[in-house]
Amino acid sequence: MPAEAVELSTLSPKKLDAWIAAADDVFEVVTLRDRYAAVDDPSSATLKDFDRKRDRLLRNYETHFIGDGVDLVAMGYDRIGEGTYRLSVLFHVKKQLKGEHKQVVLRGFVDEQHRKFIDGKPYLIWLESIPGGAESWEPGSYKLIQREVKAPPIPLEMCVDISGYSKGDDPIGWVVDP
Repeated sequence: MPAEAVELSTLSPKKLDAWIAAADDVFEVVTLRDRYAAVDDPSSATLKDFDRKRDRLLRNYETHFIGDGVDLVAMGYDRIGEGTYRLSVLFHVKKQLKGEHKQVVLRGFVDEQHRKFIDGKPYLIWLESIPGGAESWEPGSYKLIQREVKAPPIPLEMCVDISGYSKGDDPIGWVVDP
């Protein structure tokens, strides 16, 4: 069951444990963990179960350096409609960021042969606001940013940055609709 559809108030501890054990999507685990952590008096044991499950699932992803203090630990997408995708980007915050960093910048680079589908441009770009800015992120935390985007069904090599913090044109090897 998707994390957004789980009604925490109706889950017994046993059912929540079963959901965590069965979960196979790191983005769902992080989403439900964040929701669970916000309830009154969350169980520290259950939070640790979420964290262990997240860490196990993260073994399937390659970590990418974003900047001194933040790593991109997972990225994925779901097709949610014709030409519509939900991009999911999970950051691990290693230390407090300084300055103002208000957006995640997602760029999808396009091979020369596919540029005709995006008016000849070399890449598509999407911006996602960070509530409170990345400087509000706590060291040791994991931050999930999700964004619905429109894109043609062509290969896109993705690059992820945090505005005012990192800037790189090194695609991370993740491709949409190869």
